[in-house]
Amino acid sequence: MIIVLRFLILGLVVLGLSACGTKGKLKSPSQIEVMEAKKKAQAEKKARSEEDIEDVTLPQTDTDTLKKPAETAETPKEPK
Repeated sequence: MIIVLRFLILGLVVLGLSACGTKGKLKSPSQIEVMEAKKKAQAEKKARSEEDIEDVTLPQTDTDTLKKPAETAETPKEPK
């Protein structure tokens, strides 16, 4: 009975430690620097592409000029 209890406790400890593990492999400082440089380059590239999109503006149109002449001119009222 004591042996079963010991294995049960050992199993729970192992499960607890595995649940608190790290995500993925541990990284060396040089690997972290390379990853940060890649992220920074991607962020700069995204910012440049957004600036290019903002620089291209379409000409503004006046809504009054888009109306047909019949809509803008007043129609005469017919006498009763």
